[in-house]
Amino acid sequence: MALLRFLGLVTVVVVAAACDRLEPSYHACAVACAADGACPDQYRCSDDGFCHAEDEYPVASCAPAGADAAPPDAEVDAAPPDAAPPDAMPPDAMRIDAGPTTCDFGTATNSAAVADPALFAQVIPFAGGASLPAGTYSLEYVDGCSKYAASLWWSIHGHASGDVAWWLVGASSADRIVMLPGTVGLLPGTAGPTGDQNGFEDFAACVAANRQLAPLRYQHPGGPLGIFEADIYYPDNVSGQDGRNPRWRLVFDGPCPTTDD
Repeated sequence: MALLRFLGLVTVVVVAAACDRLEPSYHACAVACAADGACPDQYRCSDDGFCHAEDEYPVASCAPAGADAAPPDAEVDAAPPDAAPPDAMPPDAMRIDAGPTTCDFGTATNSAAVADPALFAQVIPFAGGASLPAGTYSLEYVDGCSKYAASLWWSIHGHASGDVAWWLVGASSADRIVMLPGTVGLLPGTAGPTGDQNGFEDFAACVAANRQLAPLRYQHPGGPLGIFEADIYYPDNVSGQDGRNPRWRLVFDGPCPTTDD
């Protein structure tokens, strides 16, 4: 019986020792003191603001040496995140040095004349039909009007549905992207901002009204761009006065692309 009591005592001591070993332990300087100075069991808060094991005292401070010492990963004399370089140029000067911020790809207009109105059925490309870079473009009306028939008035778009209208197109007339900036309407009647009565009896009035329109913004995925007049019957079309058919300008929001030699 005495032997059993001895073995039981040994067991209690071993279990107690094992429980002590299962207490969590922390690397030095890994645990900061709580706001009230509290620390995990078997640890106490030191003057450096970190929790140290009871058996570590006296301890080496975890605080950096010197009151002005920087944290380990801090950059010495680092500039504020938004600070300009010491010799930075003014914004305007930087823009000038960076070159143009837009690229003008010129204008496109159909050369159809009274003698050959069927030319209105052609696609007129910008930039000679080159593949244009992806990005944002502005399409601006520049000049000109035409008639879809001699009995109709001066106009740009005939119908808001787009079946009789001027389009921005891709590589072919079938690749219709968006109707170009322009007034809508071709019938004789009172001119107005919209509607099928928005023809212009006077050519100059047609041009003036369309010059008031805002440019169209277009997000291009890349590839050729051009203009195309969709119509049901081309032979009866009438070109603009002095050959001034509708014309639009294409501007890219970015520097002009460069080609490799």
